This record gives sequence, C-alpha cells and structure tokens, in this order.
Amino acid sequence: MFMYVFSIGLIVAANILYSHNGGIIISNNLLKKTKTERKTRATRRNCFGRSVILEESTMKEEKTLNHLMAAFAGEAQANRKYLAYAKKAEAEGKHNVAKLFRVTAEAETIHALKEFELAGKVGSTSENLQAAIDGETYEFKEMYPEFFSVAEEEGNKAAARAFKFALEAEEVHAKLFQEALDNLEETEEVFYYLCPVCGNIERSIPEKCFICQVPGEKFIKY
Repeated sequence: MFMYVFSIGLIVAANILYSHNGGIIISNNLLKKTKTERKTRATRRNCFGRSVILEESTMKEEKTLNHLMAAFAGEAQANRKYLAYAKKAEAEGKHNVAKLFRVTAEAETIHALKEFELAGKVGSTSENLQAAIDGETYEFKEMYPEFFSVAEEEGNKAAARAFKFALEAEEVHAKLFQEALDNLEETEEVFYYLCPVCGNIERSIPEKCFICQVPGEKFIKY
C-alpha cells in the first residue's frame, strides 16, 4: 500500500507546477491521461480495493473460526451433560425423558463434529494422533496436577480423587496414542479394554485396574 501511495505521489508531483506567487497550476499532462493510463490506474484502484476486501474477509473468517470453536465446545459439553441427565432420568424411572436426553445428545454430537471439521481441526490420522498425544500430555503433566493440588488444599477429597484418576489415565492414553502413531501401518486387529470407573485403558484384561483397583472383569472391551 505504501509503495502504491508513494508512486501516485510522484506522478502528481511531476504534473503539478507552482506559479511564482505560490499558486498551483495543474499540468495538462495530468488532465489528459490516455484511456490506457486511466484504465491502468482504475485497475490499480480496483486491485487495492480487492486487497482491502481480502483483509476484511480474513478478519471475518477469523471471527467465524472462533465462533466455530466456541460452538464446538458448547455442543461437545452439551452432549456429555445430556448423557449425564439421561443416566439420572433412567435411574429415576423417567424413561421417556432419558430417551429424549440421549437423542438430543446425539444431535449435539452431529453439530459438534461438523463445526470441528469446518474449523479445520481434523487432519490426517497421523496428525490427529499427534494432536491427541499433545492434548493428553498437557492434561497429565500440567492441567490435572494443578487441579489435584488445589482440590487437596481446599479439602475436596472427591474432586481430588477424580483428578488423580484422570491424571493417571490420561498418561496411559498418551502412551497408547504414541504407540498407535509408531505403528500406524500395522494392520493386525487390536482390542482395548476400558475401566468404567477411572478411564484407564489396557491392551488386555488385567487382574484389576492399577489406578482404581476395579476388578478386571468389569473392564469393557473395544
């Protein structure tokens, strides 16, 4: 933009004559531009205009990206929240309400997946695995240790226990994702076993969960 304005300034300066008494006389050369020159200047103006529009468009796209990620976070939380509500409704014998919560939770998942995709957050499988490793590593190295410490300081034993379980499980998740990334071309089928209490995942059924001590028979096969 600076070079364009500077060039125009030189063109104008070269075609303006100053009279002896300080008045300004516009040269005929400036007034009698050829059609080609006028077209060129118009094109420059148009190009400049498009540049501004692109900058505005980029700003709008950045705002939309933020909206997509905010929407994704909201919809993802709604999914989990409605499943928790469904479980409670089921326990209270409100089966139709539980069904409504479950189907709505699935609807929110549809929204969340589309918004996450449009935000450009789904890459190749190797990229997704690395993103998962980074996320899980952050959680067990930084996020949960702080949460656990604060919960202990405040005497919230239930929260401290939940954070401790999650911290140890996230470390397992990171290792499993790393293992999958290292063996990405492996085609032999693998089974995983999930602890329903703490979220620990094993490659085989353990005698008991090393995190929460739940018997291995309670693990869910995937």
